[in-house]
Amino acid sequence: MTPDLTIGVVGPHDLVERVMLMGHAAAPLPCRLVAAAYRDEQEAPDKVTRLGPGVDACLFASPVPYDLARRSGVLTMPATYVQLGGAALVAALAKAALDARIDPQRVSIDVVSRADVE
Repeated sequence: MTPDLTIGVVGPHDLVERVMLMGHAAAPLPCRLVAAAYRDEQEAPDKVTRLGPGVDACLFASPVPYDLARRSGVLTMPATYVQLGGAALVAALAKAALDARIDPQRVSIDVVSRADVE
């Protein structure tokens, strides 16, 4: 079946790779994913511009790059971001706590609501 929808996946390399690997299995309808990985969130607007009219929608790894792209005016298509609150936040913190490379006391959670943190 030919994909009806093309989605640009915008985020850091590791997250974009994960979405690309699992994306087709999780999609509710046939779609084509196009990777737009960056090294720094500030590159998000440029990545969206480079995707151009070849994508029907954009999925951002988090609210910050989404907001940067929105504020720069480059979003000419529907766009959303991966939610970081609720169960997703708890799962991310639990995973970080089990990773020896990450110190959970140094984690910044400034982009989620106070209610999600409490």
